[in-house]
Amino acid sequence: MNDQLFESLFKTYHHELGKYAMKYMRCTESSSDVVQNVFIRIWDKRDDLKDVTNWKSYLFFSVRNACIDVLRKRTNDIELVDDLMIEQDINQGASFLETGELENYIEQALKTLPKQCYAVFSLRRFEGLSTKQVAEELNISAKTVENQLTIALKKIKEHLAQFGLP
Repeated sequence: MNDQLFESLFKTYHHELGKYAMKYMRCTESSSDVVQNVFIRIWDKRDDLKDVTNWKSYLFFSVRNACIDVLRKRTNDIELVDDLMIEQDINQGASFLETGELENYIEQALKTLPKQCYAVFSLRRFEGLSTKQVAEELNISAKTVENQLTIALKKIKEHLAQFGLP
């Protein structure tokens, strides 16, 4: 990544990413900090990001994950934050479910995952490991981790859709 691309990404997406972070952080200052830190990390890792083809998606996923990390550190209650993030994702215009009901749906969805999908999802989502760390832990490639995460999320969404959840 060169200086021009970085500057272009910053100018194009900084404001939009700040609004996106607000959905999770609910605080302008925290949202700005998260977005700023994401851009700092991207700059620091710019030599390792040569394979990124969809910068918009990469930036939004990075901001989302950074928000989750900050919220986890604040609350020290991973389950609460995960429920909050899932509710945020699935309740775009839908009514909120009671936490117990939502937890039951999620637990049922997790039980439908194949063994490796569950292991990858669990290590990545609940243990907070990076894709690289999950790959090392399970002795699989990073690409396999990404594929298994995609499969897991698709199956979870399909399961939740059976109960009328978007």
